[in-house]
Amino acid sequence: MEKDGLEASIYVAVNTLEYLKKSGRVTAAGAAIGTILNIKPVLQIQGAFNDNMLRPGPMLENPEKLRKIFAETGAHSTDMQSPESAEHLCAKCDAYAENWVGTADRLWECSCKRKGEKKQ
Repeated sequence: MEKDGLEASIYVAVNTLEYLKKSGRVTAAGAAIGTILNIKPVLQIQGAFNDNMLRPGPMLENPEKLRKIFAETGAHSTDMQSPESAEHLCAKCDAYAENWVGTADRLWECSCKRKGEKKQ
């Protein structure tokens, strides 16, 4: 399961560039041109951040992995009105992740036992 999860990809097609523009992933000019040309981007999310599929994401369930991504890539906030450091963003998720990990692990283990699989 771990190998498969890390090699898995999720493809998401979006109907509008509105939220990509609002998040800063697409410029206003890029969104305008894309809308005129009726471009519908397909986004790829590759790999899991945890072999427990109840803790898949880097932000809420695995903030330590998000910190690592920020450190390795030099990513930073693009919000000019309310810039936020990577540490501040991740720190907001630490308590949630800490509270969720025990429950998620127990549920995942029970799920794997019911399916006759080994816990990853």
